[in-house]
Amino acid sequence: MEATAAAALCGTLTQSHKKIWNANYCRDEIRGARDSPGCRAFVQDRAPVKDNCAWHAWGAYEFAEAMIREEWARAAWELFRTAPAVDERPCAHVPGLPANASYAVVYFRCGDIATTFANSYGFLHPDWLRGFLPTLVNDAAADYVLLLGNRGSHGDQRPRTLCEGYFGELKKHVASMTSKPVLVAPEGFDDNAR
Repeated sequence: MEATAAAALCGTLTQSHKKIWNANYCRDEIRGARDSPGCRAFVQDRAPVKDNCAWHAWGAYEFAEAMIREEWARAAWELFRTAPAVDERPCAHVPGLPANASYAVVYFRCGDIATTFANSYGFLHPDWLRGFLPTLVNDAAADYVLLLGNRGSHGDQRPRTLCEGYFGELKKHVASMTSKPVLVAPEGFDDNAR
Protein backbone atom coordinates (compact mmCIF):
# COMPACT_ATOMS: atom_id res chain seq x y z
CA MET A 1 0.00 0.00 0.00
CA GLU A 2 2.98 2.29 0.51
CA ALA A 3 3.85 2.48 -3.18
CA THR A 4 0.18 2.54 -4.18
CA ALA A 5 -0.54 5.46 -1.87
CA ALA A 6 2.53 7.30 -3.15
CA ALA A 7 1.43 6.79 -6.76
CA ALA A 8 -2.10 8.00 -6.00
CA LEU A 9 -0.95 11.13 -4.17
CA CYS A 10 2.19 12.07 -6.08
CA GLY A 11 1.83 10.54 -9.52
CA THR A 12 -0.73 8.50 -11.42
CA LEU A 13 -2.17 5.25 -10.08
CA THR A 14 -3.16 2.92 -12.92
CA GLN A 15 -4.19 -0.70 -13.47
CA SER A 16 -0.53 -1.62 -13.98
CA HIS A 17 0.51 -0.82 -10.39
CA LYS A 18 0.82 -3.78 -8.03
CA LYS A 19 -2.45 -4.75 -6.37
CA ILE A 20 -3.26 -6.19 -2.96
CA TRP A 21 -2.69 -9.97 -2.88
CA ASN A 22 -1.96 -9.63 -6.61
CA ALA A 23 -5.71 -9.90 -7.09
CA ASN A 24 -7.15 -9.10 -10.50
CA TYR A 25 -9.55 -6.28 -9.62
CA CYS A 26 -10.30 -3.09 -11.50
CA ARG A 27 -9.29 0.24 -10.06
CA ASP A 28 -10.06 3.76 -11.08
CA GLU A 29 -7.13 5.75 -12.38
CA ILE A 30 -6.10 8.35 -9.82
CA ARG A 31 -4.00 11.34 -10.79
CA GLY A 32 -2.05 12.95 -7.99
CA ALA A 33 0.29 15.90 -8.11
CA ARG A 34 3.84 16.22 -6.76
CA ASP A 35 3.17 19.76 -5.57
CA SER A 36 -0.10 18.93 -3.80
CA PRO A 37 -0.37 19.26 0.00
CA GLY A 38 -1.26 15.55 0.25
CA CYS A 39 1.85 14.46 -1.63
CA ARG A 40 4.11 16.82 0.33
CA ALA A 41 2.75 15.58 3.68
CA PHE A 42 2.96 11.94 2.57
CA VAL A 43 6.57 12.19 1.39
CA GLN A 44 7.73 14.51 4.19
CA ASP A 45 6.51 12.17 6.95
CA ARG A 46 8.51 9.19 5.69
CA ALA A 47 11.89 7.87 6.59
CA PRO A 48 13.30 6.62 3.26
CA VAL A 49 15.16 3.33 3.44
CA LYS A 50 16.94 2.52 0.19
CA ASP A 51 14.23 2.31 -2.50
CA ASN A 52 11.43 1.91 0.00
CA CYS A 53 9.60 4.16 2.42
CA ALA A 54 8.94 3.01 5.95
CA TRP A 55 5.49 2.88 7.50
CA HIS A 56 6.34 5.70 9.90
CA ALA A 57 3.91 8.29 8.58
CA TRP A 58 1.62 8.66 11.56
CA GLY A 59 -1.10 10.97 10.30
CA ALA A 60 0.05 11.30 6.70
CA TYR A 61 -2.11 8.41 5.52
CA GLU A 62 -5.24 10.50 6.01
CA PHE A 63 -4.61 11.91 2.53
CA ALA A 64 -4.68 8.43 1.00
CA GLU A 65 -7.24 6.88 3.34
CA ALA A 66 -10.20 6.82 0.93
CA MET A 67 -8.07 5.28 -1.82
CA ILE A 68 -6.59 2.67 0.54
CA ARG A 69 -10.06 1.74 1.81
CA GLU A 70 -11.29 1.38 -1.79
CA GLU A 71 -8.30 -0.79 -2.73
CA TRP A 72 -8.90 -3.15 0.21
CA ALA A 73 -12.63 -3.37 -0.54
CA ARG A 74 -12.02 -4.22 -4.21
CA ALA A 75 -9.32 -6.75 -3.34
CA ALA A 76 -11.53 -8.42 -0.71
CA TRP A 77 -14.47 -8.54 -3.11
CA GLU A 78 -12.33 -10.17 -5.78
CA LEU A 79 -10.87 -12.64 -3.30
CA PHE A 80 -14.28 -13.68 -1.95
CA ARG A 81 -15.81 -13.75 -5.43
CA THR A 82 -13.19 -16.19 -6.68
CA ALA A 83 -12.69 -18.23 -3.48
CA PRO A 84 -13.69 -21.88 -3.89
CA ALA A 85 -15.04 -22.25 -0.32
CA VAL A 86 -16.98 -19.01 -0.09
CA ASP A 87 -20.02 -20.81 1.33
CA GLU A 88 -18.02 -22.53 4.05
CA ARG A 89 -19.11 -21.63 7.56
CA PRO A 90 -16.47 -19.13 8.71
CA CYS A 91 -16.70 -19.72 12.49
CA ALA A 92 -17.28 -23.47 12.65
CA HIS A 93 -14.48 -23.68 15.26
CA VAL A 94 -16.49 -21.78 17.90
CA PRO A 95 -18.01 -24.20 20.44
CA GLY A 96 -21.72 -23.64 20.97
CA LEU A 97 -22.35 -21.69 17.77
CA PRO A 98 -25.24 -23.29 15.85
CA ALA A 99 -24.63 -24.01 12.18
CA ASN A 100 -27.00 -21.41 10.72
CA ALA A 101 -26.77 -18.75 13.43
CA SER A 102 -26.19 -15.15 12.49
CA TYR A 103 -23.63 -13.31 14.57
CA ALA A 104 -21.73 -10.10 15.11
CA VAL A 105 -18.03 -10.15 16.03
CA VAL A 106 -15.98 -8.06 18.44
CA TYR A 107 -12.22 -8.40 17.99
CA PHE A 108 -10.30 -7.69 21.19
CA ARG A 109 -6.50 -7.63 21.04
CA CYS A 110 -5.05 -8.32 24.45
CA GLY A 111 -2.12 -10.71 24.88
CA ASP A 112 0.75 -8.59 23.65
CA ILE A 113 -0.44 -5.32 25.17
CA ALA A 114 -1.90 -6.48 28.49
CA THR A 115 1.36 -6.22 30.39
CA THR A 116 3.14 -3.61 28.28
CA PHE A 117 2.01 -0.02 28.48
CA ALA A 118 2.01 1.87 25.21
CA ASN A 119 0.10 5.11 24.86
CA SER A 120 -0.98 4.17 21.34
CA TYR A 121 -2.96 1.20 22.72
CA GLY A 122 -5.94 1.08 25.02
CA PHE A 123 -8.51 -1.43 26.16
CA LEU A 124 -12.15 -1.27 25.11
CA HIS A 125 -14.26 0.73 27.49
CA PRO A 126 -17.77 -0.73 27.88
CA ASP A 127 -19.37 2.72 27.50
CA TRP A 128 -17.74 3.08 24.09
CA LEU A 129 -19.15 -0.28 22.97
CA ARG A 130 -22.54 0.59 24.46
CA GLY A 131 -22.66 3.57 22.08
CA PHE A 132 -22.96 1.43 18.97
CA LEU A 133 -22.82 -2.34 19.59
CA PRO A 134 -26.50 -2.84 20.57
CA THR A 135 -27.62 -1.03 17.41
CA LEU A 136 -25.17 -2.96 15.23
CA VAL A 137 -26.28 -6.32 16.67
CA ASN A 138 -29.97 -5.47 16.27
CA ASP A 139 -29.59 -4.04 12.76
CA ALA A 140 -27.66 -7.16 11.70
CA ALA A 141 -30.36 -9.38 13.23
CA ALA A 142 -27.54 -11.26 14.96
CA ASP A 143 -28.46 -14.21 17.15
CA TYR A 144 -25.03 -14.31 18.84
CA VAL A 145 -22.03 -12.13 19.52
CA LEU A 146 -18.57 -13.68 19.13
CA LEU A 147 -15.46 -12.40 20.87
CA LEU A 148 -12.26 -13.01 18.90
CA GLY A 149 -8.77 -12.11 19.94
CA ASN A 150 -5.48 -13.12 21.41
CA ARG A 151 -4.95 -13.96 25.04
CA GLY A 152 -1.49 -15.52 25.13
CA SER A 153 -0.27 -15.30 21.55
CA HIS A 154 1.68 -12.39 20.02
CA GLY A 155 4.08 -12.63 22.91
CA ASP A 156 4.81 -14.84 25.86
CA GLN A 157 2.29 -16.62 28.08
CA ARG A 158 2.49 -14.16 31.01
CA PRO A 159 -0.56 -12.11 30.06
CA ARG A 160 -2.83 -15.11 29.40
CA THR A 161 -4.44 -15.12 32.86
CA LEU A 162 -4.95 -11.36 32.80
CA CYS A 163 -6.48 -11.51 29.32
CA GLU A 164 -8.76 -14.41 30.16
CA GLY A 165 -10.10 -12.18 32.95
CA TYR A 166 -10.58 -9.27 30.52
CA PHE A 167 -12.40 -11.53 28.07
CA GLY A 168 -14.65 -12.79 30.87
CA GLU A 169 -15.57 -9.24 31.88
CA LEU A 170 -16.06 -8.15 28.29
CA LYS A 171 -18.32 -11.17 27.71
CA LYS A 172 -20.53 -10.12 30.64
CA HIS A 173 -20.72 -6.49 29.46
CA VAL A 174 -21.52 -7.42 25.85
CA ALA A 175 -24.22 -9.91 26.93
CA SER A 176 -25.76 -7.27 29.18
CA MET A 177 -25.82 -4.53 26.54
CA THR A 178 -27.01 -6.71 23.62
CA SER A 179 -29.21 -9.30 25.38
CA LYS A 180 -27.59 -11.91 23.13
CA PRO A 181 -25.57 -15.02 23.97
CA VAL A 182 -21.85 -14.23 23.79
CA LEU A 183 -19.31 -16.89 22.79
CA VAL A 184 -15.52 -16.62 23.02
CA ALA A 185 -13.69 -18.12 20.04
CA PRO A 186 -10.77 -20.41 20.87
CA GLU A 187 -7.42 -18.73 20.55
CA GLY A 188 -5.05 -19.89 17.84
CA PHE A 189 -7.69 -21.15 15.41
CA ASP A 190 -6.01 -19.28 12.58
CA ASP A 191 -3.04 -21.64 12.87
CA ASN A 192 -5.19 -24.56 11.82
CA ALA A 193 -8.56 -23.32 10.59
CA ARG A 194 -9.73 -26.68 9.29
